[in-house]
Amino acid sequence: MKAVVQHWYNHPVVRDALTDLADYRPTLAMAIEIQQVPAPTFAERPRSLLVAQRMQALGLHDVTIDELGNVYARRPGQADRPALLVSAHLDTVFPADTDLSIRYEGERVYGPGIGDNSAGVAGLLRVAE
Repeated sequence: MKAVVQHWYNHPVVRDALTDLADYRPTLAMAIEIQQVPAPTFAERPRSLLVAQRMQALGLHDVTIDELGNVYARRPGQADRPALLVSAHLDTVFPADTDLSIRYEGERVYGPGIGDNSAGVAGLLRVAE
């Protein structure tokens, strides 16, 4: 197993992606954009629309939103390989009228829902990118 992991870790495409992802600023900017859209449980449709739009812009296939507001997309791969599922939840525990202001303290960023789970959704989109 270690040899397989090492093989993919050294693959040029993977190395380029890891280098790109090492710069946290685009992911943070996307997390803040997502965080600014209220998404209380069972009312996350506006955020679902934003995420679907970002997935379409990335060229993902079959982008759909179900009746609960879940967003699905597919990135075609090779048919002879197993699929990989990457997921993150869209909703937050905060009511719709919560002040979503962002506060910076040095290199730290604070705001309702930024870590749960705007950062996870932004990470998912960056991996797809």
